Amino acid sequence: MSRDTDLQMQAFQQAFERLAHLFSPEYTQAGGSVGMRSACVRGDITAVELLIKQGISINVELNPDGDTPLTKSIFSHQTDLAVWLIAKGADVERALRNGRTPLITAAGCGDMRVVDALLAAGASIDRQMNNGATALMYAVSKGFVDVASKLMQKGASTTLRDNDGWTVFDYARMSGVNLAEQ
Repeated sequence: MSRDTDLQMQAFQQAFERLAHLFSPEYTQAGGSVGMRSACVRGDITAVELLIKQGISINVELNPDGDTPLTKSIFSHQTDLAVWLIAKGADVERALRNGRTPLITAAGCGDMRVVDALLAAGASIDRQMNNGATALMYAVSKGFVDVASKLMQKGASTTLRDNDGWTVFDYARMSGVNLAEQ
């Protein structure tokens, strides 16, 4: 064998070993949620794509809270994977049990690329969680002024109130964010 062929075989073997665990019983149990969750936390697009090709839903529920591959990748700061999932048709409106949507998650993580991708895919900008909070409120409460500005430019409401009666301006005061400049 030539040196190039040996190197190619070695690379193939390493790739196979990296992905083989995805098809073991413990990773395919519960509808594939264990392997999918692991791949999403790592941001492994190749593994996620293989799992989807094996029949695991792009919107599989990953835990009792209702996380999906999209919300798990956003919360794990795996931007490239999240954008890829959105492009592949992940449900951009599917909320967790607490009502947190992918857009609210991305806004609370300050991930502008994912916020842009979700808005382009039609995510509801003013959808509220069970506690009444919106993506704009989350962005402001975490100090992500650039995300808050983008959401307001795209028409996010500043008059909605959460279950405690707070508007985004109350969140801004508590977080030391000046929305007047926005």
